[in-house]
Amino acid sequence: MSTSTERASERPVSPDPAAEGPRRAVLPALGLALAPALALTLVLALGFWSVAFAPSGSQVAAWWPAAGVSAALLALSPPRSWAALALSLVVVTSAANIAAGRPVLVAVCFGVANATEAVVVAWALGAARARPALRTAADMRRLVVASVLGGLAIGLLASLTVTLLEDGELLVTWGRVLASHVAGVLVVLPVALLLLPGASVGIRWREWRGSSATTLEAAALVGVALGVVAVVFSPGQERPLVYLCLPFLVLVAMRLPPWAVSLEILAIAVLVNVLTHEGGGPFVEAGTLAPETSAALVQSFLVVCVMVAMPLVLALEQRRETLTDLRRSGGDLQVERDFTAAVLDSTDSLIVVVDQAGRIVRANAAVERVRGLTLARLVGSAYDEALLMPGAAAHYRRTLVSGDGPDGVQHQVWRSPSGHARAVTATHRPLHRDDPTGPMVITGHDVTEQVETQGLLRSILDATTATAVIGTDTEGLITFFNAGAEAMVGFTSLEMVGRASPAVFHLESEIVERALELGVAPGFEVFVHEVRRTGVPERRDWTYCRSDGTTLVVSLTVSARTDVDGTIHGFLGIAADVTERRRAEESLRTALEHERLAVARLHELDRIKTDFVSSTSHELRTPLTSVLGFSQLLATEAVGPVNPRQLALLGRIEKSGRRLLDLVENLLTLASLESGELDLRKAALDLREVVVIALETLEESLRGRDLTLDLDLGAAPVGVWGDQEQLERTVSNLLSNAIKFTTDGGRIEVALTHDGDQARLRVSDTGMGIPLDEQDRLFSRFFRASSATVAAVPGTGLGLSIVHAIVEAHGGSIEVTSAPDEGTTFVVHLPTES
Repeated sequence: MSTSTERASERPVSPDPAAEGPRRAVLPALGLALAPALALTLVLALGFWSVAFAPSGSQVAAWWPAAGVSAALLALSPPRSWAALALSLVVVTSAANIAAGRPVLVAVCFGVANATEAVVVAWALGAARARPALRTAADMRRLVVASVLGGLAIGLLASLTVTLLEDGELLVTWGRVLASHVAGVLVVLPVALLLLPGASVGIRWREWRGSSATTLEAAALVGVALGVVAVVFSPGQERPLVYLCLPFLVLVAMRLPPWAVSLEILAIAVLVNVLTHEGGGPFVEAGTLAPETSAALVQSFLVVCVMVAMPLVLALEQRRETLTDLRRSGGDLQVERDFTAAVLDSTDSLIVVVDQAGRIVRANAAVERVRGLTLARLVGSAYDEALLMPGAAAHYRRTLVSGDGPDGVQHQVWRSPSGHARAVTATHRPLHRDDPTGPMVITGHDVTEQVETQGLLRSILDATTATAVIGTDTEGLITFFNAGAEAMVGFTSLEMVGRASPAVFHLESEIVERALELGVAPGFEVFVHEVRRTGVPERRDWTYCRSDGTTLVVSLTVSARTDVDGTIHGFLGIAADVTERRRAEESLRTALEHERLAVARLHELDRIKTDFVSSTSHELRTPLTSVLGFSQLLATEAVGPVNPRQLALLGRIEKSGRRLLDLVENLLTLASLESGELDLRKAALDLREVVVIALETLEESLRGRDLTLDLDLGAAPVGVWGDQEQLERTVSNLLSNAIKFTTDGGRIEVALTHDGDQARLRVSDTGMGIPLDEQDRLFSRFFRASSATVAAVPGTGLGLSIVHAIVEAHGGSIEVTSAPDEGTTFVVHLPTES
């Protein structure tokens, strides 16, 4: 990193006092152009935009221009304010992430990472010592190093955040974040460094007037460059033409001042990102690349644009300023030539000057590096023989013989030192505007890596065997048929391309049916009619007929391929085999239907059972009542005397009859509860009276038993709103269980209390108790505890289920506490009368 003294020596003296003044002079100008509040607002808006338009399913944004704004905010502010500004960046960036839908913890971690990146970039630019600038090649190197260091820092922090909090992949996320943030800094920060530090409108106008281009020519160059970018990245454009953008960008860099070039690159960046997000451009080829991979390629392209244009324009601007100073100081033409040679040798662009015969007169150092020959060996050689591959040289000579001449942009194949081919885009222009047949200046750029990337994308598309990708023209003639389509339908690309329509391998009955729905003629139009009408891709299932006669179900998405003006010039169909998935879905639907019918049948059986129980119970109750009545009548000797043995038998008949009648009543109550027809006749009750009546009905059960009954009903009434008959049944069932399951010598306690808006009835016994693992089934119908079964205590297992249902019907609850040989306690909670 250079010191402030070294940096000052690298720059020409600026006529603008604010440009070289002390650091505090920056802030007044910055207050007009990029005040902290405005910058933070811009960071918030750009951050939200980047997260909101991130690729679907991606954990990181495709492009982060807010990184450049954040770095500019710190780099152009006094170091004493960095801490406060960094904290503000944490808050603003976190807010942008949260507003865009990210979790709070992840958003805060990303906010810290973004602020860290801004601090690293500002520090690496040397902003802690002196105001950074962008005027020389050394400044450009510092900018590149700073952006890479900042990208590495945020890449590490962001990838750790994604890995730890969102189960992402560390290295993959690091690479994607590095690309998006390096591109964001390299695109946005030059605009701030060139436009913000105190330059007035008048100074910018003088810079514009001092450039090589007239106003009209500059506007044309900018418009053409943006137009080429829009065409190359337009939706539906699949040709590998990304390298076409670079020559026009070089022309802009050669003709306009640095600040204008920086704005041009920023506009290109916005345009490329927006069009790529909309599915356009060569980096989104037929949907075969993951959105994150496409985004990384786009950011790499933007970095290439910056590295191509900015060093060149800075070198030319430095040359112009130096020549101006030399002329003022009496410099001669030889100095200018030497300086021009030094500038040309410092650029990565390939620059060759040839005479009228096509022989090389001058070449810069970049040509020597790419070709591997010294300038001494190149000068005097024929351009095509010395630099081009044999086949490319023959083509180049043919263009010369035809009389057209090598004008405009050409795609040439240069020869590397090892003999391998290098792809170069070259622009030919006359050295003197008034002599188009004289010496030519050939400006080129090595785009081998971009061409190889395009070839790789094409190879990936051709290697996609699980998905069919089929392109057609507007009339349905197939123009592209990938390997996945060949594998799917069994026809080869040679059989289909230029010879057939996709309708060939579709089920004819489906085409006819769809044509009737749309009101169109059967044929290719059924696939694209809705796409033509709405402009929106259409997805639906179709049946493909393979060449061997078998069929398969595919999910086909059809979209339109359009020109820049929106004119449709073809269609693209992407199909995936979903045969097994659809079979599984149909099987699942069938299984669910069977399940539904089974559940309905079970409900019907349950209803029939409930009706049967109810009907049978009603039929049993009438004769049982007669049996009990006649038994009591005989026992009173109203129809004649009975002896003691007969009286005992009548007592047994009555006792058994009452047990059977209780069972019938329980069954009727249970049937009413299950059918939802239990009619609760609620009224205001004193719960003490309910307990007393229930005890009176159980006097016969207590007669002859050695049990201690403790009754604590309290002195004050306990009012509830309920059905007296059903509540009596509840208390009777609880007391009956306590009597049955408590051996002689035991104790039964009944306590009634009032607690706020709840009445609490507690029934405890010292009986045999209930095993702990059976208590969760205690209120189930027909369940009997194992202890009761072993002790042969009679019962049906219905009493507690009825108690539970009645209590719940009154808005109450019931609890049980029990242990084997330690007794059982039931506590009933009922709402008091309101």
